[in-house]
Amino acid sequence: MPSRSKVFQDDDKAFLAWMRANPKGFVLNARRKASHPVCVMHRSGCTHILGVRNSDTGALTEGPVMKVCATNVEALLHYVHTERTGRLTLVKRCRSCDPIRSDIRVEPQAEERSQMVAHDRHTVMVPMNVYERNPEAIAVCLAHHGAICRVCAVDFRRRYGAIGDGFMQVHHLRQVGPADTGYVLDPVNDLVPVCPNCHAMLHRGREKPRSVEELRRIMELARKFAYGPNGWVERMEQSG
Repeated sequence: MPSRSKVFQDDDKAFLAWMRANPKGFVLNARRKASHPVCVMHRSGCTHILGVRNSDTGALTEGPVMKVCATNVEALLHYVHTERTGRLTLVKRCRSCDPIRSDIRVEPQAEERSQMVAHDRHTVMVPMNVYERNPEAIAVCLAHHGAICRVCAVDFRRRYGAIGDGFMQVHHLRQVGPADTGYVLDPVNDLVPVCPNCHAMLHRGREKPRSVEELRRIMELARKFAYGPNGWVERMEQSG
């Protein structure tokens, strides 16, 4: 279980004391309105927190903002998942102190439905298990690994701009059976980021999913055929 987070409102002195006492901790800069869709994560003592713009008395924890602090990232993501009420919350990383690998979207509705991915003329159902639908586990996985597909390396922010920021599915690496009654998910080691297309291909036609490495090899062979020295020529000839 993640450690507990501490919320500071209208108390700059206590907040600054916490940062001095926890130099390796993490800070979430959040609006007091729980439905606000954006938070920013920093490392304790980040210059963006202590900069000139926050030099006035009360600028750190007064007004519309508050600070949520914890000794680990998991505790802050747990806070976002349990305390923020918006349909989607974007946890942005501070570009100055880099507390997490990438921005993260925490989407509660991810628990409620499986994903369907269209491929060619068919529809592939991705049998996502409970671990792959857990928003908090997804957030912890992406905070550690980054929101970049482990198979094809797609980054949705680079491809789609702001609407793709922090979006990525995750794939559960471990096969859990009825005998694994004491199993506890480790989001960092048991989950990997994958895009919806690659997630579908990991599961397609298999009771036991392909490994990430196997799908990488399949993609590489496909690329060599399609985009090799004569790849496009061969395809044009075949199509007449």
